[in-house]
Amino acid sequence: MGIDLVYIPDFLAQFEQAGTRFAQAFSAYEQRTARRRAGQTGQAPEYHLAARWAAKEAFIKAWSGTLIGQSPVISEEKVNMAEIEVRHDAYGRPYLQLHGEIARIFGQSADGYSMVIDSQGASNTEDEPSKHATRSGQLSLSISHDGDYATAIVVIP
Repeated sequence: MGIDLVYIPDFLAQFEQAGTRFAQAFSAYEQRTARRRAGQTGQAPEYHLAARWAAKEAFIKAWSGTLIGQSPVISEEKVNMAEIEVRHDAYGRPYLQLHGEIARIFGQSADGYSMVIDSQGASNTEDEPSKHATRSGQLSLSISHDGDYATAIVVIP
């Protein structure tokens, strides 16, 4: 299990700084979704991106927790956060879809664990899991906002 809490004003300040990794941490899908939700709620897109950042961090923590007693399978500086993508199903429930190197390494380290993974690195633009993804054993993701805070919990069964 992994959990992360983001103080949105600090996230916004870091997001706006030139040269930080936050600008490249979100897929085109995540950015479009954040803009759409911002239009619906009247909040800045970064408010919604903060929750996605929390989900990405929570995933890394949950994954790391499955490797207790083992050396890390990827160094922190090699993690491409855009490859950890927060998506929503047709009913608005969030899930994670992994792409590229993260999908490959997670698949190897999870010893056959199956979840929504797109190891081809392609990002579908639909609000549905990719057609070739498997849903059995899928990890659980919960995202929440309260005032100036966003939080996410990821459970890898």
